[in-house]
Amino acid sequence: MFQRFRQRSYELEHLDIGDYTSEEYEGCIVELQRVNRWLGDESALRDSLLKEIERAGLRSFSVLDVGAGSGELLRVAAKWA
Repeated sequence: MFQRFRQRSYELEHLDIGDYTSEEYEGCIVELQRVNRWLGDESALRDSLLKEIERAGLRSFSVLDVGAGSGELLRVAAKWA
């Protein structure tokens, strides 16, 4: 199964092409949120970037999340701020 992931694909993802229904889009966002929870992205963000921001005592900061997917991690950062 993981054989196909050994080489990087340069093909556009389904959402990048824009040829999808609203139901497909919603399903993709739900899937992204599930994967983020499963991989622990939210806790990884809190334990790295947000912890460093707190340690530095920053009162304001900007985050550029390229390829933000569902935007879930940006919402986590916004709640934390």
